[in-house]
Amino acid sequence: MDVNLGATRLPARSKIFFGIGQGAEGLKNDAFTIFLTPYYVLVLGLPPLMAASATAIALVFDAISDPIAGVMSDHFKSRWGRRHPFMYASAFPMGLCHFLLFAPPVLITGADSEWMLFGWLLTFTVLTRGATTLYHVPHLALTAELSDNYDTRTTLTGLRGMFGWLGGLTSAFFGWVYFLAPTEEYPIGQLNPDAYPMFAAFAGCGMVLLILISSWGTHDRIPYLKPPPKPASWRMMWGTYVDMWRAVRLLPSFALLIGVVLFSVAQFRIAQAMTWPMNTYFWEFTTTQIGLFVLVYVFSAILALVLARGFSGLFEKRTVFLTMGIIWCLATPLAIVLRLMGLLPENGTIELFFIICLSILVVATMGIGQNYLVDSMMADVTDEYELHTGERREGLFYSARAFLGKTGAALGMLVTGLLLELLGIPKQAEPGSLSEDTLFWMGIFDGPLVAVIALCGVLLVIWYPISRARHAEIKRLIAERYGDGNPPEGGGDDSGGDGGEKTSLPATR
Repeated sequence: MDVNLGATRLPARSKIFFGIGQGAEGLKNDAFTIFLTPYYVLVLGLPPLMAASATAIALVFDAISDPIAGVMSDHFKSRWGRRHPFMYASAFPMGLCHFLLFAPPVLITGADSEWMLFGWLLTFTVLTRGATTLYHVPHLALTAELSDNYDTRTTLTGLRGMFGWLGGLTSAFFGWVYFLAPTEEYPIGQLNPDAYPMFAAFAGCGMVLLILISSWGTHDRIPYLKPPPKPASWRMMWGTYVDMWRAVRLLPSFALLIGVVLFSVAQFRIAQAMTWPMNTYFWEFTTTQIGLFVLVYVFSAILALVLARGFSGLFEKRTVFLTMGIIWCLATPLAIVLRLMGLLPENGTIELFFIICLSILVVATMGIGQNYLVDSMMADVTDEYELHTGERREGLFYSARAFLGKTGAALGMLVTGLLLELLGIPKQAEPGSLSEDTLFWMGIFDGPLVAVIALCGVLLVIWYPISRARHAEIKRLIAERYGDGNPPEGGGDDSGGDGGEKTSLPATR
């Protein structure tokens, strides 16, 4: 069946249901990057290097599973299409494995053997990531399949990014404010080992629910999606690594985006992984104050969506990304540097709390906006690949995108583990107990170092070659190849309009 994506307008409800699905990974990501390593290292007492090694081994597993999942979903054939069967199948394993990761039995936590705790961490990190891959790669590939329209894809990636952030922020908010709230036994709530299993159960149930809602909500779009080219084989699955390399050599745009994603996600995950120790020891905020920061992030996610959508409609995506990236690199280390210079109010003051709120607003808005734009640019690269090869390989490109995202997340956890090893923060350490030197180097890692890593990725966008005009030309040439002399019209715009982009959310991408 030949399907012209541009022939059918994409309803607003489909866009929203598609975006909702990213909330599941958002719940998982914030739990992983903010809480997992500190929980095992600072609460349970696993040596930091062992925790870091577990994340590195899980990364090797991801290197194998992501491309395979992409090829399988590219070529899978069923009456439910090629993406949705994997999305449905991933829901319950993802939620269950996430819960078990944060709920090691007393037999393990009470044992003298650190290797038993390491084995539990490794096993369920791998299983949770594997279930996430089963969902995330096909869901990500739908970005390019639901619409071939330049601006509508930005809307889809914007909504997906916004719901991803809202899912992550929900995880962080309830984690800090409710589950890790101080108790009589644990006045420093984040040091309470009994709170983490309940927190993980909450997040796991949310993952299952969001995946099923998104899969059901986009199920009616299956007849409009392109069918698989041919069944996948094991040779084809392993050959996807060769295909990725060929795509890098064929498309400079893809090679550049690989660098952009790797640097941007790595710095973001490092900064996010440092949230727990920075807020606890460097800034000495309470869990309630840390939870209130989440409200700033929620506003930032919505503001970033509005700004990215609005400015990318006026300027090229690469221009908007570059501008947001430069602002991010300047704003990220500012508060930390001012604190190290002694120019900020003392810890525990309301003035410091509001200054950090303002810093978070600027940094988060720029960072989230960049993430929206990268995913939208990746969708355009899949069209360029089809022009050169005649094949639709969304799964290939988005499995690469997913792998890079997980690489960055794993690097963030790895760096956090190594940093805690270097800083020598003891198990169950309370705020105010660390030396000035320890706090100084903690700030350097989370501020200037992260900004330098981010800048490397931001500057690569200068050479990104797909402009709005180039993308329109690509669509025209693809349409001519399939015997349609006209380019697809409005691929994926909302119904109920006169050619204009309309959604139920104002100024979305």
